[in-house]
Amino acid sequence: MTVSRRGSVAVRAVLLLVAAAIVAIGVGARAWQRRAAARAREQVARRIGSDSAAATLQRAIAAMQSRDTVFAAALSKRVLPAGSATLVQARIQRAVTSVPFASIHDRNVDALALVSTEGVGTPLPGTAFGVSPEGRLMTSRHVLQAAAGARVRVRYAGTNVWLPARVLRVSDTADLALIQVDARGRYPAIVGVSHNGMLARVGAPVASIGFAAGGDARPTMTAGMVSALGADLLQIQAYAGESSSGSPVFDARGDVVGVVAGSATAGERVLFAVPWGRVTEFLKGP
Repeated sequence: MTVSRRGSVAVRAVLLLVAAAIVAIGVGARAWQRRAAARAREQVARRIGSDSAAATLQRAIAAMQSRDTVFAAALSKRVLPAGSATLVQARIQRAVTSVPFASIHDRNVDALALVSTEGVGTPLPGTAFGVSPEGRLMTSRHVLQAAAGARVRVRYAGTNVWLPARVLRVSDTADLALIQVDARGRYPAIVGVSHNGMLARVGAPVASIGFAAGGDARPTMTAGMVSALGADLLQIQAYAGESSSGSPVFDARGDVVGVVAGSATAGERVLFAVPWGRVTEFLKGP
């Protein structure tokens, strides 16, 4: 009887150990399943968030594409990242989606003009923009390759008429120049120039309009964000599009905060501009 009782106790102990092991395995399996589910939800959330950002940018770009086919063509060369945007691309996406592209374009595009020098080698059209309704325009000094008093001609966006003009002033310290149309009249002008650059800090969204292709092309828009800022330089990390020297750079409110002076290699999509401080200083005159 004693041996039998001891055997029964041993069997019960084994059964209890087996039961405990089964319970532990079950608890561990449920915990693993919960962790796996949490990881899956996190991955889905990240994917949705990234895809949502890309979708938001796509919608913003699509709105502008419907207004400007040339800008649409430029944007089509740039493919949005789907779920794997780099940090820089993500920052640019967040910046440019907040810019009212259509409004900035519509309120300022008529003030854009092609400018071509006369009698200075091979004339290469550049970009200028009206700063007064009396026919005064601003551009980059190196676009003209000429001194004050030299003859040039301009053609406003949406027109087919080249207007005789002259160089009023060129800056000695910045890549800027002023042009005056000869014929008296009322001419298109930009909405305004920023006097404090509050909306052009590093990381802020900006947009530029210019005649990237020159000739008979329509103005195109470049979207991006300010990536560096100094007293003499406004650096822009562009997301799409192209721009030419002399093109105005607009902040999110539609005020000019710079004038494009040049660009890095096409692959880097980096634009350099003369900042608003130099622009306003030059406009005030000597």
